[in-house]
Amino acid sequence: MGDQGNLDGEEYLTLTGRLKELINKVGEKTGPVELDNVVNQHEGVVEAVAFAVPDKIYSEEIGLAVVLKEGQEVEEKVLKKWVGERVAQMKVPKKVFFVEKIPKTAVDKTQRSLLAKTILEPQG
Repeated sequence: MGDQGNLDGEEYLTLTGRLKELINKVGEKTGPVELDNVVNQHEGVVEAVAFAVPDKIYSEEIGLAVVLKEGQEVEEKVLKKWVGERVAQMKVPKKVFFVEKIPKTAVDKTQRSLLAKTILEPQG
């Protein structure tokens, strides 16, 4: 219960997120897994994870944590443009955070809320 997805023409199910993980930007909901899957296709990316970023105007914006392949350099604006050519403009992340690794739980699962907290809160 709570999974979001789509059936394609051949009746294959593609999961796009969970209701509790959806990013709600002015009533438009984005499944972060859908964005993950797109960005993970970029030739310079090892792993990408989208998550909600609190926003005063839109309620939530899209943040994106990206681990680049060793030796790769990708500018934020270039990656955002590349993403914008593949998804609706409202799904283009507002901010891209280049990180060394994506934090995981003890059972190697990504928790988007933990990721957002780790990235957005100042380290002290």
